[in-house]
Amino acid sequence: MILLSHIAMRREIEKKGRPESAFKVPLWPVASWLATAAILFVIVLLGWFPDTRVALIVGAVWLVLLGVGYVLFVKGNGRNRPQLDDHTALITLPRT
Repeated sequence: MILLSHIAMRREIEKKGRPESAFKVPLWPVASWLATAAILFVIVLLGWFPDTRVALIVGAVWLVLLGVGYVLFVKGNGRNRPQLDDHTALITLPRT
């Protein structure tokens, strides 16, 4: 989820023309997509072998329960994306 959120954030930054972050991601975007593919590969492997299939099913049930709990218990502004001030251009990094 974090990888997909990061990819979506980078796309939004590029689309809105915001300044690039001073903290560069090595091998962007290839590394993020390779890591996502590796995670999907592990999920497929969990389903492939009968001994590990239980872990996959329990994990899927857990994610469904978390989603149901979110829908039932998160109310009001907890569902709205907060408006954050962009201070990216104000950050200056010390030179080494």
